[in-house]
Amino acid sequence: MRLYVIRHGETEYNEKSLLQGQTDVELNALGRRLAVLTGDAMKKEGIRFDGCVSSPLMRAVHTAEILLERIGQKDLPIRRDRRIIEMCIGDWEGKSVLAGASDVDPELMERFKHDPIGMPRIPNGETTEEVIAMTREFLDRFPDEHPDGTWLVSTHGFAVRAMLNSLFPDPADFWQGSVPLNCAVSILDLENGKWKISAFDRLYYDRSLAVDRYSGNA
Repeated sequence: MRLYVIRHGETEYNEKSLLQGQTDVELNALGRRLAVLTGDAMKKEGIRFDGCVSSPLMRAVHTAEILLERIGQKDLPIRRDRRIIEMCIGDWEGKSVLAGASDVDPELMERFKHDPIGMPRIPNGETTEEVIAMTREFLDRFPDEHPDGTWLVSTHGFAVRAMLNSLFPDPADFWQGSVPLNCAVSILDLENGKWKISAFDRLYYDRSLAVDRYSGNA
């Protein structure tokens, strides 16, 4: 079994360096373009999917829809699973993370960017441990809940890092250097009943098109 785990394309909130969380924001023009380019590159490589699972948020669903259409699999059903929805960030949703313009507590934001596992709960939001547990359950149960094959999993930056956390050599380093870029893909293979990361944050488009708007926003 193989999973292609993709972060959604760019949104208006990403472009403005705003925290999204579970706010249902649509892809912007660049986000749609990155999904198109990713799908075109996958088609050239001969990648085909036996199934697709997405976060229920439209930025993830529409990324999957665009990618599948470009591959030539637009009729492949997309299953929505709330276990891979983005972290609920409560009072932070829609807030800026730009230096000097942030609307959230600067000390807590620094911990979110550099040590989210050790930070306290975001006001009216979730803890990192809760998101890790939920996404890990999704990953652990995937082989039992879905037929064998190659699957596309469309989700979010924080959710990706949470899902893969236990697979990293150093799980304490939550971000592994940065939030994944929009439409970055990590490939997971199931071997002897255990998941391993075969590719990490791979881009299927020219790196010059990627924009790292900020660090720690998903």
